[in-house]
Amino acid sequence: FIRGIDPSFDSLASRFLQEEIDGKALLLLTTDTLMRHMGLKLGPSLKIIHHIEKLK
Repeated sequence: FIRGIDPSFDSLASRFLQEEIDGKALLLLTTDTLMRHMGLKLGPSLKIIHHIEKLK
């Protein structure tokens, strides 16, 4: 899913695997969680959350 959002997110995909973020956990993510707990910057966090919201 993450790789499909932006080709530059390949490194993030492995991070999601390390953090054991599956489909259910993905739907629970927030911008705050991505930034504080996973260390992402605001831009990538917003892009990911935007695509997650489209799934809901």
